[in-house]
Amino acid sequence: MAIPNGTKFHGVAPSVQTENKGSKTLNAQRDVYTYPDDFGGSKISVNGTFVNFGASGGGADILGGSSVDFGVEQNTAADHFPFFIVPISGTKKVTGVAIQWGSTTDYQTARGSSTVTFKVSEAPFGSDVTDVNNWAPIGTLTTEWDGTSGTHPGFLEEVDFPIGKNLIQVTAVSSSGFGNTGEEVEITLIIE
Repeated sequence: MAIPNGTKFHGVAPSVQTENKGSKTLNAQRDVYTYPDDFGGSKISVNGTFVNFGASGGGADILGGSSVDFGVEQNTAADHFPFFIVPISGTKKVTGVAIQWGSTTDYQTARGSSTVTFKVSEAPFGSDVTDVNNWAPIGTLTTEWDGTSGTHPGFLEEVDFPIGKNLIQVTAVSSSGFGNTGEEVEITLIIE
């Protein structure tokens, strides 16, 4: 049987007797814990690969860049679009995003003169995911990749992006001038 959200627990230090003796003094040594708030909640880690990283202009996908493929690699044809289904009910949020360049071609060579920003979007169940109008932004990462990012950039950014829907996507949006859109970039999301 699942523990309902909001269930309260009494906790005691290891040295405190657990038998209720009716003593106000002993009972005062007990603490109340609420589930799931005081138990860390449900966390999931999701991994994916950016499809066509660095795409802009006519090569960009429906969200204006290159979005993450969270499973079997898809191509970027207009009749389908990759996304992740968030399998947590109730209040959800993205709390961490890690992104790492994964190619022997260094980022500075591949990027040309481009700068890349990263945005997170959501859409509801039952919507046409290939229609840009069904996607809404929930946050933009403060980290961006440009000429100061190094040859093999990577980062972990802690965020607080609330999720109100169950479909989510991260898109790398490049300014014009990205030189090589065929390189590997990996991502991990932490959702709770």
